Amino acid sequence: MLRAYPILQDEGRIDPEMTPWLDQDHQLGQRTYALRSVYDSLQTALPPDAVVQYNPHASSFVPHQLYSGHNAAMGMPFCGAVFGGYVSECLGRIRRVAPMFVRPSQAQSANLDKTCNDFGISVMLVDDLDTVWGERDGWVWTRKPILANDYVRAFACGDSSQLARFASGR
Repeated sequence: MLRAYPILQDEGRIDPEMTPWLDQDHQLGQRTYALRSVYDSLQTALPPDAVVQYNPHASSFVPHQLYSGHNAAMGMPFCGAVFGGYVSECLGRIRRVAPMFVRPSQAQSANLDKTCNDFGISVMLVDDLDTVWGERDGWVWTRKPILANDYVRAFACGDSSQLARFASGR
């Protein structure tokens, strides 16, 4: 039945208050498929130890968790600390990364590669629900993605060795 909720949500057949964890714009199926398609492509191109980072404040983090196939440097409410780890360390990471998905300053956008290096991130993933998606002069639209569709854009980031690893698929 849980698999039916997204379909019913997109069709407007259930009260949105019953499913507050789902996107309410009736595009959940299309968005999830687009996200899964990008993750499938990354799965074949990236080495198993690559880190793929999405917005750590994403309300719809479940599809990222289901389809990524790679670790993220941070994410989930309270960094998923209920499964282990240190909330304070993770929150420090989130304070540096999360603004890039909201309304990054030019300095933050310029530091994208440094941030990726600092946290071992190989690919930064942005979806259409991230505020920065609507900033047509921001990094999401001025930097060339390695994969893109109507809902998701994936960017190689970090130093040249990470980019070389991505390009070689190792």
